[in-house]
Amino acid sequence: MTVSDLTGFVRYCLDEDERDAALFHEFTCPADEQEARDGFQGMWCHCPVPARILARVQVTRDIVADCERQLRVPGSGAAGVLPATAGARKVLGAVALDYELSPRWQEQWRP
Repeated sequence: MTVSDLTGFVRYCLDEDERDAALFHEFTCPADEQEARDGFQGMWCHCPVPARILARVQVTRDIVADCERQLRVPGSGAAGVLPATAGARKVLGAVALDYELSPRWQEQWRP
């Protein structure tokens, strides 16, 4: 397993979450009617679940980007301190764990 495999997996899953967020409108939401009438998905919808999903996706993307930056910088090597790469890999594994039921999941990614 490479870290790029793990980050690629997480990014793939986040892309799916982002795409699927629109499926979670409230039953009474007129978003589908507006889209059919105007031909575009309106940003005026106030359904809380899609917004929460999109916010979680953005935060997770930021976490993944931070981990990738840490992996590009050598660890401090101080005694008793985990190198940055080990910590970043553990965080990435924890993030990926949300998607362990995906057919693309690999058990070696488990933190």
